Amino acid sequence: HGVEEEDSYTIANLRLTYFAEDSSWSIAAFVNNVTDEEYRQFGLSLETVTTGINNAFAPPRWAGVTLRYDWN
Repeated sequence: HGVEEEDSYTIANLRLTYFAEDSSWSIAAFVNNVTDEEYRQFGLSLETVTTGINNAFAPPRWAGVTLRYDWN
């Protein structure tokens, strides 16, 4: 008791990076959780303290850009 089952799921992340010819800098665009899948990262049974299970869900789809520069 206290165990929950979850359907299987697939997560896809994308990243596209451009590197400068001299490798001194790069820029990348990314999208994590492309399909915006809702899934539980973990569940913690708190039934000895309270009722139910405390669930932690993964972040929804999110995107961003990173810029890297090598000072050397």
